Amino acid sequence: MERICSNGHRYEKTSDCPVCPRCEQLLWVGSQWVGLANPAKRALAAHGVEDYSDFIKYTREEVASWHGIGPNALKKIEEKLKECHLSWGK
Repeated sequence: MERICSNGHRYEKTSDCPVCPRCEQLLWVGSQWVGLANPAKRALAAHGVEDYSDFIKYTREEVASWHGIGPNALKKIEEKLKECHLSWGK
């Protein structure tokens, strides 16, 4: 079914998901969340995580429980935390 988002983008979706793929793509251009899937990016945004340093507020278990954060996202986040010499909150 063809849809048109509020920004005028035309897109096809077979599911009930209302997210416009073009708007979603534009939202994350230049983001530090490169490599994370869009559901994970939305989960981080929903919890106010704007930077890797924000993870010190949360335990690994808390983040893992968020809808949209799966094993792959956790692995990528942990790799980046290690690279930045950061760790999970306690």
